[in-house]
Amino acid sequence: MKRLATAGLALCGLMMGGCGLLKPPPKREPAPAGPIIPTYTCLFTDAAPVIDGKLDDAAWRRAEPMELRLAETGGAPRQATKARALWDEKYLYVCFDCTDDDIWAGFTEHDSHIYEQEAVEVFINENSDRHAYAELEVSPNNTTLDLYILHSGSGRNFKKLFDYECEGWKTAVNVEGKVKEAPSPGERKDKRWTVEMAIPFDQMYLAPHRPPVAGDRMRWNLYRIDRPGLRAEDDEFCSWSQTGPDTFHKPDRFGWLVFSK
Repeated sequence: MKRLATAGLALCGLMMGGCGLLKPPPKREPAPAGPIIPTYTCLFTDAAPVIDGKLDDAAWRRAEPMELRLAETGGAPRQATKARALWDEKYLYVCFDCTDDDIWAGFTEHDSHIYEQEAVEVFINENSDRHAYAELEVSPNNTTLDLYILHSGSGRNFKKLFDYECEGWKTAVNVEGKVKEAPSPGERKDKRWTVEMAIPFDQMYLAPHRPPVAGDRMRWNLYRIDRPGLRAEDDEFCSWSQTGPDTFHKPDRFGWLVFSK
């Protein structure tokens, strides 16, 4: 009897303690959620905006504004940027309104690396596969860069195809201030620069429909690079859909562009 009692106590101890067989599993804190992938509803317009860099067309007042935030943290930048988009049967229209107290742009030749200075950028992944997308950039002096990106889907493993040309792409810039060839941080007298562009749907070869039909959607993102010319750590990299540090080239962080009529 003594042996049986001892064995029973040992078994009970094993079940309740030593091996923890009957203990409830430890509570796990939920993994922190990443930034929300945003969606933008792009309205159809019967009256196309005039591509002159001025945002005074009535059509733009119908388009919901998008606020660009610091790409790494989602915080507010020192200099604000707002963007809007519209579409018709031929073009996707995008505009940027960039507050800027020191506007500068040194490059003047098409396909210069204007991302090394100040620029706004549109990335369009028309088939939403997160592997192949167009990169379209405009600087304050209306220098343009169009290239195509092939992305592995992870990290910084991507290839830039500079031979790509977005035929029929229209751009214009209007400046409230003076565009300098280099930063002039001691002056800071400028106000803003605004950009309009018309991106032809017939260049979006991988899109489900050209032009889109109501309800179509594709992955995209919008960016601005502002370099105040003081220290490199003062440069601001802003995006519509937050990408985090290191690079804008994170197609898994692109937002959604939805075409609506």
